Amino acid sequence: MNLFFGKAKAKTAPKDAIVKLRETLEMLEKRENFLHTKIENELRIAKANATKNKRAALMALKRKKAYEASIDKISGARITIETQVMAIENANVNLETMNSMDSPRRVRFAAFVINNILARMYHQGIYIKESEFLE
Repeated sequence: MNLFFGKAKAKTAPKDAIVKLRETLEMLEKRENFLHTKIENELRIAKANATKNKRAALMALKRKKAYEASIDKISGARITIETQVMAIENANVNLETMNSMDSPRRVRFAAFVINNILARMYHQGIYIKESEFLE
């Protein structure tokens, strides 16, 4: 069956996913900073050519506008990734909370079962010392 459909994808741990998303955020931030420097450069070119070569100035402004549009897309992607990171972290916290709440529940249930067993034995006339029961 693996021949046709391939292997099932391995599930990634939440921590691995968060690390990968943070690396992606760093890469997007570097790209955004790079585009900001490109915008400043194009603005300088446009100002320098404003009186001498209007065509070059207009082309520089068009490139600047394209870089700004790219920054807007990157900003949207960064917001989405940051939202995903927060969602994964919140889900991880909720999972840890549920796991920590599950342990006392199990202990209470075990105590309840032991208490029921002892009550049945008492009603049947079987008496056991506590030290014998714990052994």
